[in-house]
Amino acid sequence: MAIIGFEIEKCNECPLHRTERTITSDSFEYALDYYCTVNNKVIDEYCESIGELCSVPKWCPLMLKES
Repeated sequence: MAIIGFEIEKCNECPLHRTERTITSDSFEYALDYYCTVNNKVIDEYCESIGELCSVPKWCPLMLKES
């Protein structure tokens, strides 16, 4: 878990993230790419569910400390 002024476990809880749908050849497939809007870095790619999303990365510009 990371503390960035508020506690979050994954970047989808941060108001400064954005998502884009991953385009695949299968129109029924639904996956998202997660990006940090502060430094325009990729957080995680091709996540089919929130459970697959990685924890807050160590390079997060807003992280005060890791708990």
